[in-house]
Amino acid sequence: MIKKVKDFQAAIISVMAAFFSIMIISGGAPKAQSLATIDQDLSTIVDRARPAVVSVEARSGEMPQPMFPGTNQSQSHAVNTVIGSGVLIDSLGHILTTMSLVDNRVSFRININNRLQRARLVGIDRRLGLAVLKIDGLYQQYPEVSEIPPLVGHLAVALGRSIGGICYPSLGIIAGRRPDGAYLLSGSILPGVVGGAVFDLSGNLTGIIISGSVNEPSRTDNLWNGIVFIPAQMAVTAAEGIICYGDSEAGWLGISTAAIELVSDKGEVLGDAVIIAEIEHDSPADRSGLRPGDIITRFGEYEISGETDLQRLVAGAGPDSVIVLEFLRNNRSYSRPIRLQPRPVGQGPMVNASATFEVSVKNGNGSGAVRREIDSLQEELNRIEKRLNLLLRKSQASP
Repeated sequence: MIKKVKDFQAAIISVMAAFFSIMIISGGAPKAQSLATIDQDLSTIVDRARPAVVSVEARSGEMPQPMFPGTNQSQSHAVNTVIGSGVLIDSLGHILTTMSLVDNRVSFRININNRLQRARLVGIDRRLGLAVLKIDGLYQQYPEVSEIPPLVGHLAVALGRSIGGICYPSLGIIAGRRPDGAYLLSGSILPGVVGGAVFDLSGNLTGIIISGSVNEPSRTDNLWNGIVFIPAQMAVTAAEGIICYGDSEAGWLGISTAAIELVSDKGEVLGDAVIIAEIEHDSPADRSGLRPGDIITRFGEYEISGETDLQRLVAGAGPDSVIVLEFLRNNRSYSRPIRLQPRPVGQGPMVNASATFEVSVKNGNGSGAVRREIDSLQEELNRIEKRLNLLLRKSQASP
């Protein structure tokens, strides 16, 4: 009963947030809006965007066993079919989706307009974790790309499809921008929505969903319920590069990392840093003599203060690049030139980072980049809740 009450309260808060956020964005007064109007507006956005969002089946074997990318990767049994979403981006049948959905797969089918159609893989951008598929035919219903970058604090609609082409819309608030250029959208994500799209309230394409956590009580590894998406302009530009030039390889260092706080002997916080948790055998990091426990401070000319900084720089440097990595070991500073490699098949985008592993040094408690994202999201939600309470009081006090 307590859980049902909490769920009901959460639903009421979500509706109120949507109601007042739209009023704030549009500049209208409470009496000028109604829930019926908002419902109609959101329904129009979904109806406009729905035809461009497709369901993607990526197969690698004869006996398909469905799986959703980014949600249940820890299964021990073999998986032959991955189910996800994609977005039609032009009239020629090019579909933008995520690398995790298509990498190391051999055949693809698209559910578009409730019709299954075979697709071929055009290429992969391993720096951003995106991929482009191609289906035959000419198509008119593809979304306009928003020329405005995602606006923090504004509402957006996430849209994806799953098995059978079922459409899953989700209303959320853009909560912030990460150092690697991706954005965070509040709200839970459903299986199969990864690879789908985020739309603004004008129905324009705002971003491509690359990951997110699923609201499943049985899962203990969800740090927050939210959606991560790449801005549409960045994603579509990457897709155009794939279409024109083929694959875009990312650099690979071969490490798993953790975000930490450096703390002095007196307990003073010196700053954020990244520590090496694991090193893959025969990787560039392994051959250069790096060790678990080394604290990375600089990548070439750039200071490293978080995992996303390192991810972006390693991926952007590209394979065969020689970079100078500076790090701390036993309180001594070292620098070492390292030649990056192309990312091995099956690796995810960016570096192989461990988002849940946090450590402390010199008696300090590490909070980590992920924790800071959670805190930022919580602050934004608290601010919105205070604003809602203020608007409610004003509405009740007005004649």
